[in-house]
Amino acid sequence: MTTLLPPPAVPESALTSALSVAESIASKDRSNLFLTSQFFTDPARYDAFIAMYAVMRVIDDLVDDVPDKARLSEAGRTVLLRSIDAWENRIRNAYSGAPFAEPLDVALSAAVRTFPVPIDFWRRFLDAMRFDVSNPRFADFREFVEYGEGATVAPTAMYVYLLTSERQPDGRYVVKDFDYAACGRDLGLFAYVAHVLRDVRTDLEVGDGGLVYLSLDDLARHDLSESDLFTLTSGSAPQAMLERWRSLVRDLCARARVMCSSGAGMARTTWVSIPEDCEFIFRLIIAMYAELLDRIEADPDRVLSGEPVLSAADREAILEATAAAAGFNLPGEITRPAARPGG
Repeated sequence: MTTLLPPPAVPESALTSALSVAESIASKDRSNLFLTSQFFTDPARYDAFIAMYAVMRVIDDLVDDVPDKARLSEAGRTVLLRSIDAWENRIRNAYSGAPFAEPLDVALSAAVRTFPVPIDFWRRFLDAMRFDVSNPRFADFREFVEYGEGATVAPTAMYVYLLTSERQPDGRYVVKDFDYAACGRDLGLFAYVAHVLRDVRTDLEVGDGGLVYLSLDDLARHDLSESDLFTLTSGSAPQAMLERWRSLVRDLCARARVMCSSGAGMARTTWVSIPEDCEFIFRLIIAMYAELLDRIEADPDRVLSGEPVLSAADREAILEATAAAAGFNLPGEITRPAARPGG
């Protein structure tokens, strides 16, 4: 039996099969968010997560599979933008319950029928993907934040909705008396700054020109350039350049900490009222990214080498410490992804 509300005229077996497809896509890269979501004890929240996350992964991969987007021909750019437009139509149809046959559309429709997150979050996400296609760099931090409103804030806000919503008698999950969008905005941007700093080296290795998510204005204010980033990651940077890099990292970490403090403060107000698995997941995500930011700020040069900032042992320690703080009993074994009948 499925845990989500099926779209009109969709048999339960078709929804079960669709969720199996979504799960295989969502689990592909074993992301932190996917692994953290294994602790959902309410199957409906887990199924809604894999349905939404799978769609985001497919769209994000569609854009990321073209690493040198700045070198795309106008015709190639048009094709890519039309693909994003097609996904916007599919998402709109998922919300309206229009007839569809593709598994991801079925899974997403069931997810948003059960967890009715505003479609505007999806529009913002898609707008960020369109920006990615046409803009290889950020002029300043304001533009970075505007991009983040779709690339990270929208997905984070939807996830916070999953964590803080309450099941209603009709089977839908609704958030009451909590500004999940504001919380998601602060936490999403804070985590994204940590994410960008962590991946600075690997991003520079993408394609011929590399990806640079640090704004040109922030680089200039610390007397750094794009070419300096390549020198920094080569291991041959002079001491003065390294000091300027460390100053930039401290600056960005300070901004991220303001966002973390605000978002985590809002999150804490929900922990006495949401299910214990949701409280634990909420705490764990914040703890993981807070520790990541701490490590980067303490040793800004580490990310230049490409070495992992958090080891498997570090993650396990954070997991156990967070479970102890939340009074959450960790399961002896995680059994997901689970086999689904008809999947």
